[in-house]
Amino acid sequence: MKFNKSISILLILAALGFNASAGSLLTARGLATKKKKAAAGGFSPSNISGLKFWLKADALALSDGTAVSTWPDSSGNGNNATQSSGALQPIFKAASVNGLGSVLFDTNSNGMVTSLALTKPFTIFVVEKVNSTGSLRRTIQATSPNNSLIAVTARTSGANAYDSGTVSGFRATDATRAHIGRLAIQNSASSYFCDSIDETSGATQYNDWGTIGLGYNTWNPEPCGCYVCEIIIYQGVTLSSTDFSNVEGYLRTKWGTP
Repeated sequence: MKFNKSISILLILAALGFNASAGSLLTARGLATKKKKAAAGGFSPSNISGLKFWLKADALALSDGTAVSTWPDSSGNGNNATQSSGALQPIFKAASVNGLGSVLFDTNSNGMVTSLALTKPFTIFVVEKVNSTGSLRRTIQATSPNNSLIAVTARTSGANAYDSGTVSGFRATDATRAHIGRLAIQNSASSYFCDSIDETSGATQYNDWGTIGLGYNTWNPEPCGCYVCEIIIYQGVTLSSTDFSNVEGYLRTKWGTP
C-alpha cells in the first residue's frame, strides 16, 4: 500500500511540473519553452546543409533595455553582427515577441555590420515585428549591388525585397505580430515570400551581394524600425520546398507568425 501511495505522489508531482532531478518546480517560462520546442518537432535550421549565418535574439543573455554591441552568429561560422558605437547600437527587448526577446532597431540610426558577403545561390529568412512604419525602411541591406534589401514589415510603400531591381511588390502586414520574409536568389531566378505566400513580382534579378548589414548603414542610410527576432541565411545550396517548409514551420512555431 505504501508503494502505491509513493507512486501516486510521484505522478502528481510530475503532473505539476516538478523536476525531481533538480529538486525544484519548473518555471512557467521553462514549460512554455519546452512546449515550443516540442511543437517544432525537433527540427533545427542546422539540419540543412549550407547554413552560413544565424542570428537568434532569444539566444542573447541580456537584460531588457541593454544595448547590443555584438549579436553572435549561431551558425558556427563566426559571422557576428557588430556595432562599436554606443549611439548606434540597437536595444535588446525582453519578452517582446511571442514571449521571447528581440532586438529593437530604431527609426533613426541603429545599425549593425557584418563581414559576410553572399554568393548565389543564397536564401535569407527574416523574422521581424514592426515598431514604426515609414516609406524608407531596411532590415537587411548589402553594400552592392545598389538597392539590395529586405524590409518585411515596416515599409509603407515600394517593394519588400530588392536585388538591384524589385523582386517583390509591396505587402502591408499585421502590426500586432511578427512575420517571416524569405528572399531566395538562385543562379537564374529570384523569389520573395511573406508568411509562405508568394509575393514575387520580378524574378529576373539574381545578383551576388556584397557585405551585408542590419538596419541603418552608411552606404544606404535608411533605418529599420523593427523588432528583429531571427535571421537565417543559407549559401551555396538551392533549398527545396521541403526545406522552406521546415525552416518556416520552425520559425512560425517559435515566433507566433501567421
